[in-house]
Amino acid sequence: MDSEFKSLVSSDVPLPNFMEDDPNLVEYVKQLRGAIKEALEGLAEDIRKLDSEVGAALFLKANGKVALSADWNAGADYGITIGTLIGTTLQLAVPTQLTISSGVVTATQTRHSVETEGGAASDDLNTINGGTDGMVLILKAANASHTVVCKDVSGNLNLNGDFSLDSTYDRLVLMFSASGGGRWVELSRSDNA
Repeated sequence: MDSEFKSLVSSDVPLPNFMEDDPNLVEYVKQLRGAIKEALEGLAEDIRKLDSEVGAALFLKANGKVALSADWNAGADYGITIGTLIGTTLQLAVPTQLTISSGVVTATQTRHSVETEGGAASDDLNTINGGTDGMVLILKAANASHTVVCKDVSGNLNLNGDFSLDSTYDRLVLMFSASGGGRWVELSRSDNA
């Protein structure tokens, strides 16, 4: 346990003078310190275990939430989708493949490759389920021989016109907007045939 945390829960740290006059409060603070110490030691052990078994680390995000970083390039899939902040660069999780079913896919992370239904030569993508307000999504074709046509306004996509992902180097970048029933709004596209 870090020395900063040890000082918070140590019984060697004197209580403020006003607390010493109330024996019930002193006992409560001692019990609270013990519970905090136990929780922090358990958390430290969980983090060490996570780091050794998964090769991951926890970090605190600006919004106060705890996130997990890991090297997903090793092909591991633990059902957690996040990228790794390395210095001043952001490395996003390896894309997972989604297959269109009746014009629909469900986004589960930031990057996805999209395959046509049944491996068809061409298929329309009308609706993307999933997403939370402000979530960014980057799509690419899973197979250059299978064109994914992202359809403007026919489902929940707000695009600058239809866009065909007909190369594995094409990209469509969207952001989810919860207003209006939830729509994926185009931020940019890159046609890299």
